Amino acid sequence: MEEPVYNLIHVPVLLDSKVLLVEALIVLTVYKELVLEQQLLKLQLSVMRSKVWHSNSATSTCKNAQWECTKKRCDSTCSATGDPHYMTFDGFRYNFMGTCSYYMIKSDNFDVIADNIKCGHGFASCTKSITINIGGHRITLSHNHQLFFDNQEITKLPYQDDQIKITMVSSLFMKAVLSNGIGVLWDGRTRAYITAPPTFINKTEGLCGTFDYNQKNDFKTLQGIVETDVNAFGNQWKTVQTCANMPVGQVTNPCDSNAQQHEQAKKYCSYLKSDVFKLQEFYEDCEYDMCACTENIKDCLCPMLGEYAKQCAAKAVSIPWRTRVKECRK
Repeated sequence: MEEPVYNLIHVPVLLDSKVLLVEALIVLTVYKELVLEQQLLKLQLSVMRSKVWHSNSATSTCKNAQWECTKKRCDSTCSATGDPHYMTFDGFRYNFMGTCSYYMIKSDNFDVIADNIKCGHGFASCTKSITINIGGHRITLSHNHQLFFDNQEITKLPYQDDQIKITMVSSLFMKAVLSNGIGVLWDGRTRAYITAPPTFINKTEGLCGTFDYNQKNDFKTLQGIVETDVNAFGNQWKTVQTCANMPVGQVTNPCDSNAQQHEQAKKYCSYLKSDVFKLQEFYEDCEYDMCACTENIKDCLCPMLGEYAKQCAAKAVSIPWRTRVKECRK
């Protein structure tokens, strides 16, 4: 009798910060898609054998069938992806479609700014560059991985001075590491990830939120007011006050006004419900992006799928999705 193959059928992306949720393993008696299944199994078993799990707020160790969690704090990541969809340091997800430059993090000593422009249908916007101000210098990570230092283009990487180091860490991502420990990943198109070390707990403000493990106050403004409306919150973090505000109390979805585009969006976003991903966590964001898409399908679809896969990778689960999604093959 052949040894059965184990298939990891479901891996949650947004795990509780204190408890590791491990989905059940279901025994398969056939060797369908053997390579992928075995890769996922090995990764999951590796996590289980290590008996150690790292979350944003603690490190947990399995002892005598129970999790013991330390009080040591970990790095946390804020992101702006797609049209754009934001996630704060505390893990709160929201959509804000303003077309201006906005503080992702604002501080007395440095700031990180997302430069958003209109793209697609309706109110949809996209992040087209990330600007970092530190030590009296202005660094811009721009479209197609162009790099500018005080408005002068830098064509050779790595680049480093006493405040920042910038490298290409892969064919997709440019990385900037600041002297204070802040890290910025930029894909040269529409995805930005800002990672803050635990020294910044209770010390951040902007679109990335408060980094205090409390999602309820992530919409805090510079005046200390916690907004309840996403557009009112986002408008507060403009760097250029002459930019138009997004209408407060009005949330639009491009799928509502474009039925034909919605059907196409369902087709492409079905990858998130397939065996490639097996979760629906980002499905609504994907539909939004595809309904608003007026560019090449690849430029709209692939960053969203890549964002989901990156969240899985952060939890030690690798998904070789590019080989399975024909629109995103290089």
